[in-house]
Amino acid sequence: MKNQLKKINLHYAALQSLYWLGYATIWASRSVALAEKGCSNTLVGIISAVSLTSAALVFQPFMSAIADRSKSFTSRRFAMMLSVLAAIAALVNWLPGCTLLCSVIMYVVIGICMIGLAPFLNSMAMALVNKGVPVNYSFGRGIGSAFYAVGAFSMGFLLERFGTSLIYLLAMLAFLALAAVTLLFRYVPPQPMADAAVPAAKEGEVLGNLALFSRYPMFIMLVLGYTLLMSTHSVTCTYTYQIVARVGGTASDMGVALAIGAFVELPAMILFNYLRKRTSLRFLLRLCAFGFLLRNVLLLFAPNMTVIYITMTLQFLECGLSIPSTVYYVSEKIDSANQVKGQSLLHAISNGIGTLFLLTCIFCKRRSSMVSLRPRSLRYTPKHVGGILKIGFPSCAQYLLTVVAVGALMKFMSAYDTDAVAALGIVKKLDMLPLYFSIGVSNGILPLLAYNYASGNNDRRHRVFKLGCGVSVAFSLLCVLLYELLAPTLIGWFIDTPATIAYGAAFLRIMVLAMPMMAVCYPMITQFQAMGRVKESLICSVLRKGVLDIPLLFLLDGLIPMYGCTMVQPVVDCISMLMALWFYGRIMRENKVIH
Repeated sequence: MKNQLKKINLHYAALQSLYWLGYATIWASRSVALAEKGCSNTLVGIISAVSLTSAALVFQPFMSAIADRSKSFTSRRFAMMLSVLAAIAALVNWLPGCTLLCSVIMYVVIGICMIGLAPFLNSMAMALVNKGVPVNYSFGRGIGSAFYAVGAFSMGFLLERFGTSLIYLLAMLAFLALAAVTLLFRYVPPQPMADAAVPAAKEGEVLGNLALFSRYPMFIMLVLGYTLLMSTHSVTCTYTYQIVARVGGTASDMGVALAIGAFVELPAMILFNYLRKRTSLRFLLRLCAFGFLLRNVLLLFAPNMTVIYITMTLQFLECGLSIPSTVYYVSEKIDSANQVKGQSLLHAISNGIGTLFLLTCIFCKRRSSMVSLRPRSLRYTPKHVGGILKIGFPSCAQYLLTVVAVGALMKFMSAYDTDAVAALGIVKKLDMLPLYFSIGVSNGILPLLAYNYASGNNDRRHRVFKLGCGVSVAFSLLCVLLYELLAPTLIGWFIDTPATIAYGAAFLRIMVLAMPMMAVCYPMITQFQAMGRVKESLICSVLRKGVLDIPLLFLLDGLIPMYGCTMVQPVVDCISMLMALWFYGRIMRENKVIH
């Protein structure tokens, strides 16, 4: 049993190490990386704010509620998905030609993944602790801090020598390794080891957020206090580079400062179990609060890098003790049915309020920023609303016809086995990942396409289109690879019925073939809209949904019963893509004749 426990502790330490290595590589150095692409300090703050707000107010509460209720979508699986998504975002940033807008979007995605991963990694350890397995969480988290220190220290020098391109590649590799190690983190205790376990609250019903706060009023106080502390911490973390630069420091100095702060967390977390046995969590939390306050005051008045280096050692009290203290507090005080929700709410609310504090700082700099949210800027809307509605109609038609097409597909499939219908529903859910990614990329490049077309800069418009289309196709090809190789596993995440898994794997491997063609169609249709080409946009939109797919359902279902229904989308997207390419070629030839 001791060997098994040692293996679990080392495995969990590897999880934390890879997470914090990826964090240090790409997220802690975001100020430098984005500044190199032309981001102002205000925009860096906005990116951090959007990431934290999205994760705190939307994704974390939603995912934690699912993890508490579902046996399929566990904390481990959510951690895997977020790791893969972060790796993809890092890959897109690494690709040549990634524009400022593209990089900003990818950093928002990475920020959401970074904030979202932490509570799920915590819950994975606490789930074993509550089952009687004495996982040494503080040791694993301390090793993670050591890897963060190594990453932050290295990044400072690597940024100065190789630029930002290397950090994206390293971050991608770290996140992919994290996903793989998380996949292998499967431990079921053979019997409860109550003598070594941390006392946990009894099993209870899954509560809503307000009901959870009502049952545990002291948890409210913890959340409020931690929120106020993290508000200032989020600002100092976001602007570490600017704090260092104020006293004449460089990117290397920033890396050294971050490394010092992370290194001192390691002994704090290793000593945590020793301290917890000799004092209360309440005292440790008060000690952490003092560390937060003292560190922020010293950073505010630091006259040189020496003082900043000394100040960073206070992270022994700050993050070094506060992170395991809050995790164990939730584990001991909240029943196991609401563990994931408790961990997520603690991070979500603290990060959310911290973000509001950060936004307040950004608001104070509004006069030096180009971002404007003034309602009076809408006075030109009536003049252009007709053209907007006209060019937007093809997209509206496509989405309406999509509802009809999906309804027709389900109608045809309902004639077959119930397991086949269930499998198709699961496949459509998996289909949403590459679908909405392509839609998101298309919507992201739309303003750039329109602005450059209106200004006559067709060369830049074409480069933007190629970049957007390339990113979309690259992601779709990645999905094709993963779906083809892991189809039964992916279906098994949703259901454990063998017949449904068999149907779903076959359907998924057929329908995913449409993704690369769809990844071309959406950016192409978006480009037609940006150029004011209503006819071309409408034809391609209608071809994808409504005109071809319903007749093909009758034809292919008759030729290849049931499986033919799933072949319709690849055929339709192929035809739509060829038509869009023909239209675009004709437009390019017309432009050459005009010029």
